[in-house]
Amino acid sequence: MTMRNGTITLRPRKLKTIGFLLIFFAFVYGGFSFMDEKTLLGWSCIIFFGLGAIVFIIQLIPNSSYLKLTEDGFEMRSLYRSYFTKWDEIKSFRAGSISIPTYIQFGIMHTKKKMVFFDYEKDHKKHRIGKAFSNALSGSQAALPDLYGMKVDDLAKLMNKWKNKNSVQ
Repeated sequence: MTMRNGTITLRPRKLKTIGFLLIFFAFVYGGFSFMDEKTLLGWSCIIFFGLGAIVFIIQLIPNSSYLKLTEDGFEMRSLYRSYFTKWDEIKSFRAGSISIPTYIQFGIMHTKKKMVFFDYEKDHKKHRIGKAFSNALSGSQAALPDLYGMKVDDLAKLMNKWKNKNSVQ
């Protein structure tokens, strides 16, 4: 967490990103080992996990991903794409989780991913399709893409604190 000029910048945990990068590199290596027997499977692993590894490498580059809290609102940046939202456009933030199906050898296992969810005010006109889709999946219109090294409850409290402190009432 970096604090400067009345703003806080939170960054994703590098260790987690490096862990995923190593896993993806292992699958790329596995793709090369399949090349003699199952060429299509080998190339599929190399391409899919190779592209995923590139994404994780980009996330390790400074300023490619962060959450910046300012007096006006918050900026989410992921893979150098930024989205700014004003505090007044948000109703509130809440800690929660979403069930993600994980396919295993004998069926489907559901894992819980902890996230900070939020809903927009009623007069918010942007992202109508995205909000509807997200609401159908999670019960909220949007979510932060990462926990930025914080516990989910602590991040939700921090976001609500900044919203309440900086919203025009």
